[in-house]
Amino acid sequence: MRGCDSRGLFAGGAPLAAQAQLALFTAGGAAETPVGATYQAGNVAAGATLDIRFRARNQGTASITISKLAISGAGFTIVQTPSIPFVIAPGAFQGGYVRFAGTTLASYSASFQINSISVILVATVVNAATLTSRAPALVQMPATQ
Repeated sequence: MRGCDSRGLFAGGAPLAAQAQLALFTAGGAAETPVGATYQAGNVAAGATLDIRFRARNQGTASITISKLAISGAGFTIVQTPSIPFVIAPGAFQGGYVRFAGTTLASYSASFQINSISVILVATVVNAATLTSRAPALVQMPATQ
């Protein structure tokens, strides 16, 4: 990815000495996991939804303005985020969720972008009977109106 170091950090538009660095993580409780170029959401039962909690963290010394927040692809939508543009102060983060909902048994993908960070999200819809019990890394939530 252009402008990205080995940790997935991107430089903001500030002067070099005070550049903000934006990094994208998934969050579960207090734990954060860095997100790479592709994020595997896993298997989701047909008709269920999966909310993926993301955090955009400013790891630099200057504020960074988030001016692009977009998703394109079937089954994925951005939910519970502030309207753009918004500012993330140095050392702070802004959280939000991407919701996946699919009804047809298939593999789905979408491009998720925050400023210059671009991530491919992947999820697979399966029959509920094929899901095996496992410790949930993410929360599956019933569909809401």
